[in-house]
Amino acid sequence: MSLEEMNKAMVRRYFDEIMNKGNPEAIDEMIAPECVFTIPTLPEPFYGPDGYRQLIELLRSAFPDLLFKVEDELAEGDIVVDRWTASGTSKGPFNGMPPSGQPFEIEGIGWYRLRDGKFIENRVNEDSLGLLQQIGALADSDQQSSQTGKDIMSPEENKIIARRFFEEVWNKSNDSVVDLYLAPDFIEHFPGMEGGHEGFLKTAKLFRTAFPDINLDIEDEIAAGDKVVHRWTWRCTHKGPLYGVPPTGNKLQFSGMTIVRLADGQIVERWASLDELGMLQQMGAIPRH
Repeated sequence: MSLEEMNKAMVRRYFDEIMNKGNPEAIDEMIAPECVFTIPTLPEPFYGPDGYRQLIELLRSAFPDLLFKVEDELAEGDIVVDRWTASGTSKGPFNGMPPSGQPFEIEGIGWYRLRDGKFIENRVNEDSLGLLQQIGALADSDQQSSQTGKDIMSPEENKIIARRFFEEVWNKSNDSVVDLYLAPDFIEHFPGMEGGHEGFLKTAKLFRTAFPDINLDIEDEIAAGDKVVHRWTWRCTHKGPLYGVPPTGNKLQFSGMTIVRLADGQIVERWASLDELGMLQQMGAIPRH
């Protein structure tokens, strides 16, 4: 069995034993002392097995029926990336918010680095905004999912295309290349974003109007098969209206992850998970808890 396959199996076991069952023996066995877990929804990182016990206690006390399901998985070297869904019911306080009794289902992307059969770095982005909306702390969002199929290029070729898309479309605001990078039947899986080329261009214009100095830095990247994953940081200044929030001039910095599926040198499908909650908090639209 290859390193990638062994690491994938470890991540699947991690979800089953730790995230879904809260098994303390599995935490001690699988989480290295130097492991760091970060997620924008929660303000501070969690360190090592003791940190994981705190994390699981926090999640289980808030959402006793919390259940994660892995929807997609890819690996390269010591890194595994999973796209997952999580469901549960708000039955205890969470991050300063009282329980509402409301159910939720959200998507997220996790970036896991392993060494010698243990987790040493776990970075997660989830639909924090959707979580708060569904448990009644804010208002409602929906999700979609589908598949199309085309010929597959090499992972290295796909990495180049995906990086160029980020640089040209977001950092250089070059809309003329959108038709070059997005396939004619392009599907977008980000909640609230319209599909197809016109929908993407409309969303890009929305964000560029709000943040004309967008700078998106790719922090890390892996590719496997026909998919590429980027972990990135978005830095910008709030200079225009967004979601009904007038410009504040605030400097913003928030993180995200994106999975793209490519065929024939174009992006045919895209999943994004970004810290929308943190973005709105930094804009002053939502109070920090």
